[in-house]
Amino acid sequence: RLKNINLSYNIPKKIISKIGLDNSQIYFSTENLFTLTNLGIYKNSFDPEFDPNTQTTRRYPITRSLTVGLKMTF
Repeated sequence: RLKNINLSYNIPKKIISKIGLDNSQIYFSTENLFTLTNLGIYKNSFDPEFDPNTQTTRRYPITRSLTVGLKMTF
C-alpha cells in the first residue's frame, strides 16, 4: 500500500519577488493512494491488511485523501 506521499516545491525568489512575496511554496500530499499486491492494483475493494480473525465483520473502506496547496509569505 502506498500510504503517504508529500511533495513540495519552493518557487525561486527571483520569480516571486516581482509580485511582492518573500517566500512561496506549492505542495501536494496524499494518503492511501492505492494498494499494490501480487494480484494487481486495488483501489477500492481489497485490503491486504484485513484479518478476518481479529477484526469485526464490518469492513469500512480505507479513506483516501489528497491535498494541494500554496503557501505564501509576504
